[in-house]
Amino acid sequence: MGKVRAGSAQMIRVDINADSGELPPPDGLASDIAMLEYVTSVNVACGGHAGSRDRMLLLARECRKTGTAFGAHPSFEDRIGFGRIRPATIPAELRQQLQRQLALANAAATAAGIRVSHVKPHGALYHEAEQNPSVRELLLEVIRETCPDTTVIGLGGGKLVESARSRTMTAYEEFFPDRAYVADGNLKARNLPGALITDPEEVLQRAIEAIRFGRVRTGSGSAVSVRAETLCLHGDHKGAVLTAQHLRRGLEKAKICVTAPPLTNGRR
Repeated sequence: MGKVRAGSAQMIRVDINADSGELPPPDGLASDIAMLEYVTSVNVACGGHAGSRDRMLLLARECRKTGTAFGAHPSFEDRIGFGRIRPATIPAELRQQLQRQLALANAAATAAGIRVSHVKPHGALYHEAEQNPSVRELLLEVIRETCPDTTVIGLGGGKLVESARSRTMTAYEEFFPDRAYVADGNLKARNLPGALITDPEEVLQRAIEAIRFGRVRTGSGSAVSVRAETLCLHGDHKGAVLTAQHLRRGLEKAKICVTAPPLTNGRR
């Protein structure tokens, strides 16, 4: 998946993923379900920072109806701080947290008659896995033990993807078309002005540039290198569904095939 060489007859393929199960019902649930029409995979909160057993099962059943890939979105177990508080003991406590959450994801998928397609760590855990080798290796170890034959989603060009592939695990490199990037290739802090891009056409053009040319423009106008095998859309704002619709249709119009990550053993 991702960019192919100029002049190649092979179609470019990309996944669109969205975090799900995080916003309270009824509006949050309605948005989650509406997004399924346009994204090809969802990362469902597993109860650590948000979500519940019932919400996971409902979304797993909706994924089966729509053919959307059902993924797990584990986090540090911190409901009050939305997954930002790191456990005091690593690896023991974090291992238990991850095992608990991925077991819930597996149970929801099995009850719905599908499988966990992929695992994408949430927020603070996502960034900690990039920066901390012990957290990264523990995360991959638990994924392999608990959810074999799944795809790992991590930062494009990042260490989580590199480590997963070194273990012969399938991994997709993620790009954020609705988030601003800074000169070192990292995301602009979410609490800063302009960090979230809400104009659907700008999101689409950034995605196309990343997929076809492997680059994104920063706020200063400079270009930084990125890798885009899967595109993440943030669903926690009012225009999220419209942005997803515009992105999906725009990519298809640009002859970019939008498709979910496959399970490594075939059937999802």
